[in-house]
Amino acid sequence: DQKTSFSKPTWRLALDHRFSPDVLAYASYNRGFKSGGFEQNFPADAAFRPEIIDAYEVGLKSQLFDNRVRLNLAAYLNEYKDRQIGLARAGSLTIVNAGSSESYGIEAELEAALGPNFSLNSSIGIMRSRFTEFLPPANPILQNCYIFTPPATTVGGRCDLTGNRTPNSPKLTFNLGGDWHHDTGIGEIGAAFNYGYNSGFFFEGDNLVRQGAYHMMSASLRWASLDERFTARVWVKNMFNEAVLSQGMALGFGGLASYQAPATYGVTIGVNF
Repeated sequence: DQKTSFSKPTWRLALDHRFSPDVLAYASYNRGFKSGGFEQNFPADAAFRPEIIDAYEVGLKSQLFDNRVRLNLAAYLNEYKDRQIGLARAGSLTIVNAGSSESYGIEAELEAALGPNFSLNSSIGIMRSRFTEFLPPANPILQNCYIFTPPATTVGGRCDLTGNRTPNSPKLTFNLGGDWHHDTGIGEIGAAFNYGYNSGFFFEGDNLVRQGAYHMMSASLRWASLDERFTARVWVKNMFNEAVLSQGMALGFGGLASYQAPATYGVTIGVNF
Protein backbone atom coordinates (compact mmCIF):
# COMPACT_ATOMS: atom_id res chain seq x y z
CA ASP A 1 0.00 0.00 0.00
CA GLN A 2 2.95 2.35 -0.37
CA LYS A 3 2.39 5.51 -2.33
CA THR A 4 4.29 8.69 -3.01
CA SER A 5 4.30 11.64 -5.38
CA PHE A 6 6.94 13.89 -6.88
CA SER A 7 6.80 17.36 -8.38
CA LYS A 8 9.59 19.58 -9.67
CA PRO A 9 9.64 22.69 -11.85
CA THR A 10 11.39 22.38 -15.21
CA TRP A 11 12.47 25.10 -17.60
CA ARG A 12 14.45 26.06 -20.66
CA LEU A 13 16.35 29.31 -21.14
CA ALA A 14 17.91 29.96 -24.55
CA LEU A 15 19.62 32.82 -26.36
CA ASP A 16 20.53 32.86 -30.04
CA HIS A 17 22.06 35.35 -32.44
CA ARG A 18 22.29 35.39 -36.23
CA PHE A 19 25.64 36.66 -37.46
CA SER A 20 24.27 36.35 -41.00
CA PRO A 21 21.26 34.70 -42.69
CA ASP A 22 23.32 31.49 -42.85
CA VAL A 23 25.07 31.41 -39.45
CA LEU A 24 23.34 31.09 -36.08
CA ALA A 25 24.97 30.80 -32.64
CA TYR A 26 23.07 29.79 -29.52
CA ALA A 27 23.38 29.00 -25.81
CA SER A 28 20.85 27.21 -23.61
CA TYR A 29 20.25 26.03 -20.07
CA ASN A 30 17.68 23.30 -19.43
CA ARG A 31 16.35 21.73 -16.24
CA GLY A 32 14.91 18.23 -16.68
CA PHE A 33 13.00 15.98 -14.29
CA LYS A 34 12.37 12.22 -14.35
CA SER A 35 9.91 10.97 -11.75
CA GLY A 36 10.83 8.51 -9.04
CA GLY A 37 8.83 5.36 -8.43
CA PHE A 38 8.68 1.84 -7.04
CA GLU A 39 10.60 -1.17 -8.30
CA GLN A 40 8.05 -3.79 -9.38
CA ASN A 41 10.47 -6.68 -8.75
CA PHE A 42 10.95 -5.56 -5.12
CA PRO A 43 7.68 -3.88 -4.10
CA ALA A 44 8.55 -3.76 -0.38
CA ASP A 45 11.48 -1.39 -1.05
CA ALA A 46 11.16 2.33 -0.52
CA ALA A 47 10.63 4.42 -3.64
CA PHE A 48 13.65 5.47 -5.65
CA ARG A 49 14.07 9.23 -5.93
CA PRO A 50 13.44 11.42 -8.98
CA GLU A 51 16.31 12.20 -11.33
CA ILE A 52 17.29 15.82 -11.99
CA ILE A 53 19.46 17.08 -14.85
CA ASP A 54 20.90 20.53 -15.52
CA ALA A 55 21.94 20.66 -19.17
CA TYR A 56 24.06 23.45 -20.65
CA GLU A 57 24.84 23.76 -24.36
CA VAL A 58 26.47 26.22 -26.75
CA GLY A 59 26.61 25.73 -30.46
CA LEU A 60 26.71 26.98 -34.00
CA LYS A 61 24.41 26.14 -36.93
CA SER A 62 25.37 27.15 -40.46
CA GLN A 63 24.40 26.79 -44.13
CA LEU A 64 27.40 27.39 -46.39
CA PHE A 65 28.32 27.56 -50.08
CA ASP A 66 24.85 28.41 -51.37
CA ASN A 67 23.25 25.89 -49.00
CA ARG A 68 25.28 23.00 -50.40
CA VAL A 69 26.97 22.43 -47.02
CA ARG A 70 25.37 22.30 -43.58
CA LEU A 71 27.71 22.40 -40.57
CA ASN A 72 26.53 22.19 -36.96
CA LEU A 73 28.80 22.33 -33.89
CA ALA A 74 27.88 21.92 -30.22
CA ALA A 75 29.52 21.64 -26.81
CA TYR A 76 27.56 20.51 -23.78
CA LEU A 77 27.68 19.82 -20.05
CA ASN A 78 25.07 17.64 -18.30
CA GLU A 79 24.99 17.50 -14.50
CA TYR A 80 22.79 14.80 -12.93
CA LYS A 81 21.52 14.51 -9.37
CA ASP A 82 20.04 11.21 -8.10
CA ARG A 83 20.51 9.61 -11.51
CA GLN A 84 18.45 6.41 -11.81
CA ILE A 85 20.70 3.44 -12.54
CA GLY A 86 19.84 -0.23 -13.08
CA LEU A 87 21.85 -2.84 -11.14
CA ALA A 88 21.46 -6.59 -10.87
CA ARG A 89 19.96 -7.86 -7.63
CA ALA A 90 18.97 -11.46 -6.92
CA GLY A 91 18.86 -12.23 -10.63
CA SER A 92 16.66 -9.25 -11.47
CA LEU A 93 17.23 -5.63 -12.41
CA THR A 94 16.60 -3.05 -9.73
CA ILE A 95 16.79 0.74 -9.88
CA VAL A 96 19.00 2.68 -7.47
CA ASN A 97 19.94 6.35 -7.29
CA ALA A 98 23.50 7.48 -7.99
CA GLY A 99 24.29 10.58 -5.97
CA SER A 100 25.57 12.59 -8.93
CA SER A 101 27.21 12.24 -12.33
CA GLU A 102 28.60 14.51 -15.00
CA SER A 103 28.79 14.27 -18.79
CA TYR A 104 30.44 16.71 -21.17
CA GLY A 105 31.60 16.66 -24.74
CA ILE A 106 31.50 18.07 -28.24
CA GLU A 107 29.54 17.08 -31.34
CA ALA A 108 29.82 18.01 -35.00
CA GLU A 109 27.52 17.26 -37.94
CA LEU A 110 28.29 17.84 -41.61
CA GLU A 111 26.06 17.40 -44.66
CA ALA A 112 27.34 18.19 -48.15
CA ALA A 113 25.82 18.04 -51.62
CA LEU A 114 28.84 17.25 -53.79
CA GLY A 115 26.84 17.37 -57.01
CA PRO A 116 23.27 17.10 -58.26
CA ASN A 117 23.25 13.35 -57.68
CA PHE A 118 25.64 12.71 -54.77
CA SER A 119 25.54 13.71 -51.11
CA LEU A 120 27.55 12.88 -47.99
CA ASN A 121 26.72 13.17 -44.31
CA SER A 122 28.98 12.73 -41.33
CA SER A 123 28.97 13.21 -37.58
CA ILE A 124 31.39 12.82 -34.69
CA GLY A 125 30.90 12.88 -30.93
CA ILE A 126 33.52 12.99 -28.17
CA MET A 127 32.27 12.51 -24.61
CA ARG A 128 33.45 11.99 -21.06
CA SER A 129 30.84 10.78 -18.57
CA ARG A 130 31.56 9.70 -14.97
CA PHE A 131 29.84 9.20 -11.65
CA THR A 132 31.01 11.90 -9.26
CA GLU A 133 29.25 10.14 -6.36
CA PHE A 134 27.79 6.63 -6.42
CA LEU A 135 27.40 4.43 -3.33
CA PRO A 136 24.71 1.80 -4.06
CA PRO A 137 22.66 0.64 -1.06
CA ALA A 138 24.27 -1.89 1.27
CA ASN A 139 22.32 -5.06 0.60
CA PRO A 140 23.53 -8.68 0.92
CA ILE A 141 21.80 -9.66 -2.31
CA LEU A 142 22.99 -6.70 -4.37
CA GLN A 143 25.42 -9.00 -6.15
CA ASN A 144 27.45 -6.54 -8.16
CA CYS A 145 29.53 -5.46 -5.15
CA TYR A 146 31.08 -8.88 -4.69
CA ILE A 147 32.22 -9.97 -8.13
CA PHE A 148 34.81 -7.37 -9.04
CA THR A 149 38.32 -8.41 -10.09
CA PRO A 150 40.01 -6.84 -8.22
CA PRO A 151 37.34 -6.27 -5.54
CA ALA A 152 35.64 -2.92 -5.54
CA THR A 153 36.49 -0.21 -3.01
CA THR A 154 33.96 -0.22 -0.18
CA VAL A 155 32.79 2.58 2.10
CA GLY A 156 30.94 1.50 5.22
CA GLY A 157 30.21 -1.89 3.67
CA ARG A 158 28.88 -0.31 0.49
CA CYS A 159 30.51 -0.47 -2.95
CA ASP A 160 32.08 2.78 -4.02
CA LEU A 161 31.41 3.17 -7.75
CA THR A 162 32.46 6.83 -7.80
CA GLY A 163 34.57 7.52 -10.88
CA ASN A 164 33.03 4.73 -12.95
CA ARG A 165 31.77 5.51 -16.42
CA THR A 166 28.03 5.98 -16.75
CA PRO A 167 26.03 3.44 -18.80
CA ASN A 168 25.81 3.70 -22.59
CA SER A 169 28.45 6.45 -22.77
CA PRO A 170 31.04 5.78 -25.52
CA LYS A 171 34.04 8.07 -25.53
CA LEU A 172 33.97 8.39 -29.33
CA THR A 173 31.34 7.87 -32.00
CA PHE A 174 31.70 8.52 -35.71
CA ASN A 175 29.33 8.15 -38.65
CA LEU A 176 29.76 8.57 -42.41
CA GLY A 177 27.06 8.04 -45.00
CA GLY A 178 26.54 8.69 -48.68
CA ASP A 179 23.82 8.52 -51.32
CA TRP A 180 24.07 8.53 -55.12
CA HIS A 181 21.33 8.33 -57.75
CA HIS A 182 21.15 8.61 -61.54
CA ASP A 183 18.32 8.68 -64.08
CA THR A 184 18.52 6.18 -66.94
CA GLY A 185 16.29 5.03 -69.78
CA ILE A 186 14.86 2.25 -67.59
CA GLY A 187 14.37 4.31 -64.44
CA GLU A 188 16.40 5.66 -61.55
CA ILE A 189 19.25 3.66 -60.09
CA GLY A 190 20.99 4.49 -56.86
CA ALA A 191 23.36 3.37 -54.14
CA ALA A 192 23.76 4.23 -50.49
CA PHE A 193 26.08 3.32 -47.64
CA ASN A 194 26.42 4.08 -43.96
CA TYR A 195 29.46 3.42 -41.77
CA GLY A 196 29.51 3.86 -38.01
CA TYR A 197 32.17 3.49 -35.33
CA ASN A 198 31.59 3.22 -31.58
CA SER A 199 34.49 3.10 -29.11
CA GLY A 200 32.56 0.92 -26.65
CA PHE A 201 30.57 1.42 -23.47
CA PHE A 202 29.31 -0.23 -20.29
CA PHE A 203 25.70 -1.28 -19.71
CA GLU A 204 25.58 -0.67 -15.95
CA GLY A 205 27.17 1.57 -13.36
CA ASP A 206 29.32 -1.25 -11.98
CA ASN A 207 31.28 -1.27 -15.29
CA LEU A 208 31.37 -5.07 -15.48
CA VAL A 209 29.57 -5.95 -18.73
CA ARG A 210 31.14 -3.99 -21.57
CA GLN A 211 30.50 -3.68 -25.26
CA GLY A 212 33.90 -3.25 -26.91
CA ALA A 213 34.67 -1.01 -29.84
CA TYR A 214 32.95 -1.96 -33.08
CA HIS A 215 32.40 -0.92 -36.70
CA MET A 216 28.98 -1.11 -38.32
CA MET A 217 28.52 -0.97 -42.10
CA SER A 218 25.40 -1.15 -44.24
CA ALA A 219 24.91 -0.62 -47.97
CA SER A 220 22.24 -0.94 -50.64
CA LEU A 221 21.61 -0.77 -54.40
CA ARG A 222 18.19 0.29 -55.65
CA TRP A 223 16.17 0.72 -58.81
CA ALA A 224 12.83 2.43 -59.51
CA SER A 225 10.92 2.27 -62.80
CA LEU A 226 10.25 5.43 -64.80
CA ASP A 227 6.71 5.67 -63.43
CA GLU A 228 7.93 4.68 -59.92
CA ARG A 229 5.44 1.81 -59.86
CA PHE A 230 8.06 -0.91 -59.49
CA THR A 231 11.04 -0.81 -57.13
CA ALA A 232 13.80 -3.22 -56.18
CA ARG A 233 16.56 -3.00 -53.60
CA VAL A 234 19.50 -5.24 -52.70
CA TRP A 235 20.83 -4.55 -49.22
CA VAL A 236 23.21 -5.71 -46.52
CA LYS A 237 23.32 -4.78 -42.82
CA ASN A 238 26.18 -5.34 -40.37
CA MET A 239 28.43 -6.12 -43.32
CA PHE A 240 31.44 -6.91 -41.09
CA ASN A 241 29.39 -9.39 -39.04
CA GLU A 242 30.24 -7.60 -35.79
CA ALA A 243 29.09 -9.18 -32.51
CA VAL A 244 27.32 -6.25 -30.83
CA LEU A 245 25.42 -6.48 -27.56
CA SER A 246 21.96 -4.99 -27.37
CA GLN A 247 21.73 -5.56 -23.61
CA GLY A 248 24.04 -6.85 -20.88
CA MET A 249 23.74 -7.48 -17.15
CA ALA A 250 26.26 -8.68 -14.53
CA LEU A 251 25.00 -11.51 -12.32
CA GLY A 252 26.54 -13.51 -9.50
CA PHE A 253 27.30 -16.45 -11.78
CA GLY A 254 28.65 -14.34 -14.64
CA GLY A 255 26.88 -12.19 -17.20
CA LEU A 256 23.62 -12.22 -19.13
CA ALA A 257 23.62 -10.68 -22.60
CA SER A 258 21.61 -10.50 -25.81
CA TYR A 259 23.00 -9.61 -29.22
CA GLN A 260 21.98 -7.55 -32.19
CA ALA A 261 21.49 -9.26 -35.54
CA PRO A 262 24.62 -10.61 -37.31
CA ALA A 263 25.39 -9.90 -40.97
CA THR A 264 22.01 -9.78 -42.73
CA TYR A 265 21.33 -9.36 -46.44
CA GLY A 266 18.36 -9.61 -48.77
CA VAL A 267 16.31 -8.32 -51.67
CA THR A 268 13.19 -6.16 -51.34
CA ILE A 269 10.76 -5.81 -54.30
CA GLY A 270 7.85 -3.40 -54.28
CA VAL A 271 4.83 -2.54 -56.40
CA ASN A 272 2.85 0.67 -55.95
CA PHE A 273 -0.85 0.40 -56.84
